[in-house]
Amino acid sequence: MASVSTRSGETFLTDDDLLLFDFIALYDVPFWAMCRDKYQLSINSRETHSLDDGALRDVLERYVGQGLLRAKEVQLGVRRGPQQYFGLTAAGGELWERERRPVWNLYCVDSYCEKGVDVECLSSAVAEAFVETGKVSGLLDPSVELVQSVRHEPAMHSKVSLIQWKTFSVGYELKFRAPEVRDFDVDWALYESRRTWWRSVEELVTLRRN
Repeated sequence: MASVSTRSGETFLTDDDLLLFDFIALYDVPFWAMCRDKYQLSINSRETHSLDDGALRDVLERYVGQGLLRAKEVQLGVRRGPQQYFGLTAAGGELWERERRPVWNLYCVDSYCEKGVDVECLSSAVAEAFVETGKVSGLLDPSVELVQSVRHEPAMHSKVSLIQWKTFSVGYELKFRAPEVRDFDVDWALYESRRTWWRSVEELVTLRRN
């Protein structure tokens, strides 16, 4: 996870606040996953915040009251009961943007199924570059091929934003398929040497912005 040392320092958010905002910037997160003893494992981070569960709850509820976060209850079954999830609002997202300065046209979301990978992004070239690098680095099956590319606009597709608190003028959904599914050893050094996109806050702050 991105270090708070890379923040711009332009907002009133504390380092603890920013670590929480980093976690929920791109998707909604349940309360338990943000707890101090779960944070590192949940987000694959070397850092964690200093808040105990009570202080964490107070911070989240304060920012919900200020309109920077939104909260919702999700029913996960009879045994687990309702779980509270948190995400950024547009106002909270603006604060996070000032600290992390995301390059949105280089952002992509990859999801996997038995037959290949789907990539959502704001530039089809980004999706194609991600897949080509995935092939040579071992992240993806080298036989994957593009089978569908769809261009979305807000009037036609309500989720062009890719995230819930920001809307963009256009987005792309590309589907790549492979004839078979195999496991590969990923050459992460090669992946990083070719990476011109970001999928997480960690990838954002280590992105070569030239």
